Amino acid sequence: MKVSVAIPCYNAGSTIAETLDSILAQTRPPDEIIVADDCSTDNSREIIARYPTVRLVCQAKNSGCASSRNLAIRASTGDVVAIVDADDLWYPDHLESTIGLLVRFPECGFAFSGNDRFGTLEDTQLPEFPANQPVWIVDTLLHGNQIHQLTVAFRRALYDECGGFDEEMRYCEDYDLWLRFGLRVPGAFTGKVTTAYRLHAGQLNRHVPQMFAATWHARLKLLADVQAASPAAADALGQKLGEIWTAGLYTAWAVRSRDALDVMLSMSNHFPRERAADRRWRTRRSLWPLLVLLDRVSRLMPAGIRSSLRPKWGTGTTLGPRI
Repeated sequence: MKVSVAIPCYNAGSTIAETLDSILAQTRPPDEIIVADDCSTDNSREIIARYPTVRLVCQAKNSGCASSRNLAIRASTGDVVAIVDADDLWYPDHLESTIGLLVRFPECGFAFSGNDRFGTLEDTQLPEFPANQPVWIVDTLLHGNQIHQLTVAFRRALYDECGGFDEEMRYCEDYDLWLRFGLRVPGAFTGKVTTAYRLHAGQLNRHVPQMFAATWHARLKLLADVQAASPAAADALGQKLGEIWTAGLYTAWAVRSRDALDVMLSMSNHFPRERAADRRWRTRRSLWPLLVLLDRVSRLMPAGIRSSLRPKWGTGTTLGPRI
């Protein structure tokens, strides 16, 4: 099994060497490493040139991460592709763990792990899937993306079948592809943390309304794909997405983003069963300045009083800010 590593790069001169060093330190070395540079204006290309085993391909114009990933993958020759951004890291056993699962379970089209986060925040994220066995991810993943791109290795044939990363998407293009993967074949989770994701001030995931819009674009694309194949299955999926959409209205409040709530309300026509939630949240949207003021005032109160006075918004379940 030949393994390619694909890396999109844009102005990563301060981090790309650390990323490449972590790839070259793998206990299961990759067969090739390809970096797609997206018209960097810093010293990224000069640093990459110091690594003779790394192949550099270049975009003709700045085109975004999805396009760069696709360019690197198209230039690769492996049966399996593992991806990582130019500011993230792999622990030495990452490829050994993920590729080992693809060898062990030939029915699985992709394998993934957990990740540490470091930089402006430090924590560990482990996906909520059973480990070391084939698993269908779609039902769980519909509730939010738990799979970071730097943790994933996938079969090239599956990537080709799905059409690669959607270059029209500026955000959440990885989530979109995982949903399309998961609709077709099972994946496998290592159950381990084998990667490290760097958080910094310029991170795309700070663009909250855009992330809401892109996440739901991916879900509705999936619904359209299912509709084309099986209207009955699409009806069941549409009902499930309606429930997730209702919870997402609460999430927009949980992250205190009026723009995100506007994004959510703009797609209410897709979920006619959820008219009551739509009306309720449109009322709350009209009262947003007052609600935000009351929320700020309530933060000054003792916790016991605050919990008794603050209205119980949402679905009645404990919801984190997962989009």
